[in-house]
Amino acid sequence: MTLEGRIEELERKIERLEHQVYILSGKGEQPITKATPIIKPAADKLWHDKTKAAAKQPRQQVKPSASVSNEPVDYEKLLTQVWLPRIFIFVLLIGLVWGFKAASDYGFINPAVKCIAGFLISFLLIWLGLNQLKHQRDRLGQVLLGGSISLLMLTTFAMTNLYGMVSSNTAFLLHVIWIMLGIYFTQKFRSEALAILNVIGGFLVPFLIGSRSGNIVLFTAYETLLYLTFLYLSISFKYVKLYFTSAILLNLVLAFYSMIALFAGAEHAILTCAIMIQHAFLAAAFLSHNEFMKQQAGTVFASFAVTYAWVRFGFSEQGITVFLVLAMAVYIGVSIYAYYKKLQYQWTVSSILSILALFFLIYHVFAEPFIPLVLLMEGTLAVYLGQKLRTRLHQITGYIIFFIGTFMTLTADIPEVLSIETMSWIAFFSAFLFLWSAVVRDQPLKQDDKQVLSVAAALVLTLLGLYFLTMETILLTQDLTINSQHLILSAVWCLYALAVIAYGFLKGLKIARYTGIGLLLLTLLKLLFFDIPSVSMLVRAILFMGLGSIGLLVSRIFYKK
Repeated sequence: MTLEGRIEELERKIERLEHQVYILSGKGEQPITKATPIIKPAADKLWHDKTKAAAKQPRQQVKPSASVSNEPVDYEKLLTQVWLPRIFIFVLLIGLVWGFKAASDYGFINPAVKCIAGFLISFLLIWLGLNQLKHQRDRLGQVLLGGSISLLMLTTFAMTNLYGMVSSNTAFLLHVIWIMLGIYFTQKFRSEALAILNVIGGFLVPFLIGSRSGNIVLFTAYETLLYLTFLYLSISFKYVKLYFTSAILLNLVLAFYSMIALFAGAEHAILTCAIMIQHAFLAAAFLSHNEFMKQQAGTVFASFAVTYAWVRFGFSEQGITVFLVLAMAVYIGVSIYAYYKKLQYQWTVSSILSILALFFLIYHVFAEPFIPLVLLMEGTLAVYLGQKLRTRLHQITGYIIFFIGTFMTLTADIPEVLSIETMSWIAFFSAFLFLWSAVVRDQPLKQDDKQVLSVAAALVLTLLGLYFLTMETILLTQDLTINSQHLILSAVWCLYALAVIAYGFLKGLKIARYTGIGLLLLTLLKLLFFDIPSVSMLVRAILFMGLGSIGLLVSRIFYKK
């Protein structure tokens, strides 16, 4: 291409870029100048159609680069505008409380004057806070507004509990007004700190009014509605801290109330219903408004576990079963809906919750000997499902359930040879081999890491197999003489070692052959330290001749022709 042709090509590219930048800036289409016949008619029409389609699409905000986001922190601003107001508003409130106490001790003011002064100072803090917000001093203004709400609640508490100036119903109404005022400030000035302060005060209101005749239904309804209000605020304004704080406080307040109040099981069920409502709204908010998805997913998982604990505390055995069955059915339905709607994250969470519901149902419904067997089956299916669907959370959940079932299987005593515990052991070995061949073996690991993992898994499985055979052999020979018991057990160990060596030859696995040799040496140690002191000379001779012959035979097999 000649120099003039290159210049024309560059001019065409620059003109196209200018045209596209003009469109993306939101000013519509810029007519292409026709100073030079740069673009051919067909190409011009194609370019015009593309840029016109691009102009109709919504603009995307450009993410700041790492250099822009990592700006140096202004510690002076952080200290003076953020933390100083938060610290010294509490200092001010403490000073006001002590000032009123001192003035009362010296007889300067009476209780009525103290309450009036408390309200006046609260409204003064509101005026000062609004004035600071008006002048763009947001942090200071929000702290002053939060301090005013706290002082209003403290003054109302003093009127009710310390001086008996108003009834509990009036105090409750006043506290609700202060909470609504705080919610209004939160919504108007978009302050999460104000919201957190209000939710703390709101949950403590029933304990501040000092009523001696508490109504558990009214108490639970108030706390639940208060929580739902702040849950809505946290989702609407993406207040993550408020989201966690309100969820935790509801459980703490209800747990504290259940400890200090003396009532029967029916009242416990009322508190449990509040936690169930909380979980239902948390799950619904996650499925419909995933504003901060990871935090919401973790909260839903934790909430389900906590809800199950509350259900066990407040419901009967039949009620627990009904709850778990309904939860499993609902989450299975939600997971199917999310799968067909291609809502990947919602499908993952809802399906895992259905697995957890089944996990708790197994613990609740099945007898203790059957639990390990069923958990091994559930964990294996969950891991396999996660592998096929390529979801890591399913695999993690399945492995956790599988390890719980494995631990229960290994620690349970085997009462008889033909027992459910024996079936659990067989299920463990089968599930282990299945997971290894179908899931673990194909994992994208480094060759060295995969080899180390294979060696470790083979050793663990071999030793557990030896332990299982030992337990079963002891059960089979418990009615025989000591000589017979030692003789049969050693024979089983030798046969097991030969089986492992034979498997290594058939599959070409060197680690299996070495493991089999190690089992033969372990059998020799058993003869030296356990069998010789306990058996007769004849049995010793049989054991040593048999083991020696097997060792020589194995050595001969290892020779290559």
